[in-house]
Amino acid sequence: MPYLADLRFDDVELVEARDWLLEWDYQCDMESPHAALYAQFWARLVDNLYTDQVGGDIPVYGIAQEMLATSLLMQEPNSPWWDDITTEDITETRDDILIRSFREGYVAMVAVLGKDRDNWRWGDLHTATFVSNPLGLSGIGLVENIVNRGPVAVSGSTETINNTVWVVPLDDFSVAWLTSMRMIIDLSDFTQSIAVHTTGQSGHPYSEHYDDMIEPWRKVEYHTILWTRAQVEGAASNRLILLPGD
Repeated sequence: MPYLADLRFDDVELVEARDWLLEWDYQCDMESPHAALYAQFWARLVDNLYTDQVGGDIPVYGIAQEMLATSLLMQEPNSPWWDDITTEDITETRDDILIRSFREGYVAMVAVLGKDRDNWRWGDLHTATFVSNPLGLSGIGLVENIVNRGPVAVSGSTETINNTVWVVPLDDFSVAWLTSMRMIIDLSDFTQSIAVHTTGQSGHPYSEHYDDMIEPWRKVEYHTILWTRAQVEGAASNRLILLPGD
C-alpha cells in the first residue's frame, strides 16, 4: 500500500480512487469497500508481475509465497521481474506495473459493482459455499440444493487471521478454503471455553442443526462448550433414549 502513494496517474478518477484506498484500515470486513478494491488490485498485480515470466508452468495463486516475493521485489524497483517480457521494446519498472495493475483493478471493480464506492462491499465478492461431499458434487442440481449451503458473504482474506483464502486463478474472490473450526480454551476454567465450526452439528439436511452455525461462524461469534454433565443436561432440548432388545 505505501508504494501506491507516490504513483503518478494521468487520470483524475484513478488519483481519487488511489487516495481513497490509502484511507483503508487494512481490515477485510465483509462490509469493507476498500478491501474489495484492494483485492482487485492485488489480483491484477500478481498476474502482471509473474504470469508473463512463469507462464502456465508454475501456478500463481496470490497466496503466501507470492506475498513474500512481492514484498521483497517492492524494494527493487528495477528488478527484471517487473519487466513485462511480452512488450519487447519497453522495459517496465515497479511503478509501471503498479500503475497498470491499479488501473486494471479499478476498472474491474467498477465493472462488477459500479462507480459508486458507497455501494462496494467485500462480501459481495468474497463468498463461501459449503459443499457436502460427495452428494454436493454430484452435478445434479436438485440434490446439490438439498445438501449444499451458500454462497454467503464472509469477512477475512488470504493469509489473514480470519483465513478465508481466495486464489487468483479462480477469476473471482470466492473462498477456496477456510477455518472450519475456531476454539478458545480457558485453561483456568474449562466451562468458560467457547467454540464454533462451520455449518452445524447435524449431518441431516432437514435438521435445524444442519446449518445453524453458518451465521455465527461468518460473523465470528461463538457458543459455550458444554464440559460438565450439568451443563449438557441444562442445555438439552431433546433426549434420545436407546433401549436394547431382548
